[in-house]
Amino acid sequence: MVLSWTRLKKSCREFPAVLKQYFLIFTAMHIVNLFFSQVMIYLQELRMTSKDDVYIPIMLILALVGFVVQSIIRTAWTFIICHFFKSKLTLQEFLRHHLEQGLIESLRAFFRAVLWGFVFIFPGFHKFFQYQFVLYIVGLDEKYEKGQSDALDESVRLTKGHLTGISFLLIIFGILGFMTTTGYFILDNPLQVLTLETVSFALMIIQTIYFLHLFQDITAEKVRA
Repeated sequence: MVLSWTRLKKSCREFPAVLKQYFLIFTAMHIVNLFFSQVMIYLQELRMTSKDDVYIPIMLILALVGFVVQSIIRTAWTFIICHFFKSKLTLQEFLRHHLEQGLIESLRAFFRAVLWGFVFIFPGFHKFFQYQFVLYIVGLDEKYEKGQSDALDESVRLTKGHLTGISFLLIIFGILGFMTTTGYFILDNPLQVLTLETVSFALMIIQTIYFLHLFQDITAEKVRA
């Protein structure tokens, strides 16, 4: 089953070990994400206070740069956790081997989902759910490594029959993520911002570990079938 209390407990038990090994790297990544979100909040406050539209192009540029940077971080974040569970390479070698291809496949998945979203909203979401395993395939799948499969097509194959559960699971994590999002500028309310960001930080790691195990379980299930 996609929704598994046993898998969640396993992911939570493994969380401290993952955090201990990669604490500085994950913290640096999260700080970069926090920087972009906080600068955006600050610019919004300036625009609301001054009522000056000069901040709009700056915010658009920041959003574009933030999207690129956060896409790289999300990809690297996933591969770091993949490395923890399955790699004899050093982390640097693993990222050097997989990061570029992971970014390419992530962008393929993103833009394909966006194109479907332009046609109809729901097919875009449908594609988004189908592509949840793309990075795990790039990082862990031997057939992909040998050039024998396409990451997007393989993700679609693996999620077939599990989309309802995956959708529900992503909605749950999305709600939890929204609850840990703050609209405050850190200097205005530092305690609340830092508390929520700490919870968000832990939640992101646990979610990534959970989906890695879900990918492994579904892959094993498909092999047995």
